[in-house]
Amino acid sequence: MLCGLCECSIVYYVVKEKIHKKISSPICYFCPVKTLRLIARFLFFLSYTFVIVAEIWLRGLIHGHDIRRAMRVRRRWARRLLPAVGIQIETQGEI
Repeated sequence: MLCGLCECSIVYYVVKEKIHKKISSPICYFCPVKTLRLIARFLFFLSYTFVIVAEIWLRGLIHGHDIRRAMRVRRRWARRLLPAVGIQIETQGEI
């Protein structure tokens, strides 16, 4: 049985009616690091998106609503956010 977090296997065995878990790979001890990375990336996504939405809203109040200005901010958001949360985009052909 795979542990679900990494590629190691977990073997369950019963000793005197108690279930024990034996992990076949020591790398599984680092599985919580994946969870911490996930939480950190999600918190960065939430906070950075909140800041960008607030920036677009404030610029709209101060300078008036302009779709071009908002799109520039959105593009900057996408260029910074996607690599920061670990998303890689590969394009092929002409753009």
